Amino acid sequence: DQRAKLEEYSGTKPYLFIVTHNFVTMPVLPDGLMDSQDESSIHLPRHMLARGHNTTFALQVLEMHAFLGQGVLVTIHAEPNGAIDGVFQRVRHEPSLMLRGSDFVYYLIADALCDSNFPVLEQLSNLLDDLEGAILQTNSPDTGGKGVLTRRRAPDDELKLSIYSLRKTLVRMRRAISPQRDVMGALFRHGGSPCIAERTAPYFR
Repeated sequence: DQRAKLEEYSGTKPYLFIVTHNFVTMPVLPDGLMDSQDESSIHLPRHMLARGHNTTFALQVLEMHAFLGQGVLVTIHAEPNGAIDGVFQRVRHEPSLMLRGSDFVYYLIADALCDSNFPVLEQLSNLLDDLEGAILQTNSPDTGGKGVLTRRRAPDDELKLSIYSLRKTLVRMRRAISPQRDVMGALFRHGGSPCIAERTAPYFR
């Protein structure tokens, strides 16, 4: 995997080489379809299964390479990416978008990749809510069913694993997404260059 970056190549036909990422989640059923040690998996406590959750879902980081020049845009990605496919379908049905230049089409792709992260963030937000509820339930006084305070229950191993996995996932996401702010800023600063038209540059702010 490469970090998000932008490299400029000059010559008779200058172009930009751009690396970006987006995220998708894949449900993993509790029948061993994924190695439990996979760092991209998030394990949920067993009690959450009764609330309709999968015991595990996997975060996948999708990487896209793009070569952007005047009138030229080539994208390369190893895995299918619905966000990119959606933009190309849109451009196919709205040829007028191509008249705005290859740089604008790249902006459409970058925007679609960014939007595709929101469902992932929503899933993680729901997971945080569930973990918070599980932690509060664990830390509530145990009355032993007799109304007499006895002790507080310690978090079980599954809950600890969920917290640990979520932390690793959030760190992984931050490492992948943080450099992309610099990439978008660099694209904005290239406004007026052969690769990024001045009218397109503000879209990358």
